[in-house]
Amino acid sequence: MQRRHEALWDEKFRSVMIGRIVGITRTFLHRRTRFFGIMPAAAQVAAAQTSQAAALCDERRFRWAIALLVLATVAVRVPGIDRPLVGNFATKSAVYAMIARNWALDRAPIWCPTIDLTAGDERAWHLMEWPAAAFVAGQGWKLCGGSLDAWGRGVSIACSAGAVWLTMLLGRRWLGRTAAMAAGAVMAFSPVSIVYGQTFMLEASVAMLTLLALYAMEVGLAERRLGWIAVAACAFSVLVVTKIYMLVLLLPLGMLLIRTKDRRATAAVALFIVALLPTAWWYAKVFQISSTTGPAFEHHPLGRSTIHAFPHPLLFSASYYVR
Repeated sequence: MQRRHEALWDEKFRSVMIGRIVGITRTFLHRRTRFFGIMPAAAQVAAAQTSQAAALCDERRFRWAIALLVLATVAVRVPGIDRPLVGNFATKSAVYAMIARNWALDRAPIWCPTIDLTAGDERAWHLMEWPAAAFVAGQGWKLCGGSLDAWGRGVSIACSAGAVWLTMLLGRRWLGRTAAMAAGAVMAFSPVSIVYGQTFMLEASVAMLTLLALYAMEVGLAERRLGWIAVAACAFSVLVVTKIYMLVLLLPLGMLLIRTKDRRATAAVALFIVALLPTAWWYAKVFQISSTTGPAFEHHPLGRSTIHAFPHPLLFSASYYVR
């Protein structure tokens, strides 16, 4: 009887000890799992699914933010789309409108921006830049009709919307979604952006082309896609022929290339050289036209010096200083 009692006690003691050992082991494994990030397979799958769902939700919210900001960009600029070219920057807007109309009516070759001011017996040339936005506006007016002023303003509004979109995409890649939405809001509602983004001028297109070149270069180099690099090269070429001082963009583009130390950098340089060939030809043509041996010699400073030698006679006229 005593032996049986001892056997039952031993069995009970053994079961209690085994239960405690199992409990201690579970507690240890649970803490180890939390500390080292080790989870069972089922838990890992569930966590991965939850993370993917959260990322998808954030992406949808970001896309909605882009859409709303782009629509707001258009909404704050479009009410004045049918205004005539008067007010701020009216003279400059009229110059681009004349260039667009002369291109649309085939009064001037595509390489020669022309305005309706006479130089001798012909219309004068505007060789300071090749206004791509004016060309687009003129072709749209030629094909679809309507108001040329509205087409010019519409192109600027479209470029402003594109600039906001590209700002948010580029900002997300470089700084994250929050910073991208803040940058997009600044681009959309900045007073300077609103004023320039609804005029028949080039500033909105310059901003959009700048952002397009940077974004396409970033994507092309990061994802090894030559198509995007070609887009960046074309955008940069059009940007430089529009405003030559935008050559400064070579600095950030060059920094992106320096980070890439494989064959993509060589391919990118080759694409940029090819894309810049038409721009280089246009500037060489302008230089030849405006040189002392070109057809615009009479408007060249050295050419006019043969008519009015320095110092100019007006400098010695009292009426020149009185008026």
